[in-house]
Amino acid sequence: MKYDILFFNISFILYLIAIICNFAFAAVKKEKVFLLGFSAVIAGFIFHSAFIVSRFIMSGYIPFTNAYESLVFFAWTLVVIYLVFSLKYKFEILGSFILPLVFIIYFHAIFLPKDINPLSDILKSPWLNFHVIMSFFGYATFALAFSTGLMYLTQEHYVKAKRPAPFYYLLPSLDVLDELNNRLVSIGFFLFTISIISGALWAHQVWGSYWHWDPKVIGALFTWMIYVIYLVCRHVYGWQGKKVAYLSVIGFCSAILTYKVISSLKLGMHIFR
Repeated sequence: MKYDILFFNISFILYLIAIICNFAFAAVKKEKVFLLGFSAVIAGFIFHSAFIVSRFIMSGYIPFTNAYESLVFFAWTLVVIYLVFSLKYKFEILGSFILPLVFIIYFHAIFLPKDINPLSDILKSPWLNFHVIMSFFGYATFALAFSTGLMYLTQEHYVKAKRPAPFYYLLPSLDVLDELNNRLVSIGFFLFTISIISGALWAHQVWGSYWHWDPKVIGALFTWMIYVIYLVCRHVYGWQGKKVAYLSVIGFCSAILTYKVISSLKLGMHIFR
């Protein structure tokens, strides 16, 4: 039996249950429904982690070097960041915004080849794990900032319209969402910057140059610049609220474009095996 596939399937079902419970909670506002959904997330995360451990045992390296493993690992980092911030800030509605993204990533992964291939010589480097893990946690933190940005824009719309949605009272205040968005973008920017620097050092070690005109490198730099603009506008020019919420949404869209779309074009050095 392929235990990795079994663990994947179980976690997929548990995350689906969690999403259903989160949407039901937004509608009926019953604490028991939320707790059931959150328990499903934790159980799903346990099996999700078991998937990663089983693939590691089977391959001998952390599983994120092909498209299938990459998506599942990205989803895992999303759940890690979601659990940390959900437990810290007690935002019960947060799962309704972030868990559908986890489900979409998982659903996409179902249709990809699941073979385990040996690492190429270039990937047999101490830089691999550090560079990729920093990238994924940066992306995951940006994803949560994207979610809080959407929450802010949703809340702000209903405040102005004076027409509350069914889940309006579950959303945190605009000030809290604005501050959390800033904190998430700052953390994500730090992690993503480390990823870019480590990638440049790795490239110099392999090719003797810190910079290559690789489509994914260019995309990563473009994404990084969007978040630089976010931080400068916020901390130098005093932007808050709606403007920076839009920037966090745009930044994550650029991150996804860089991570998934450019990689799928099979151009440059950043291609999945």
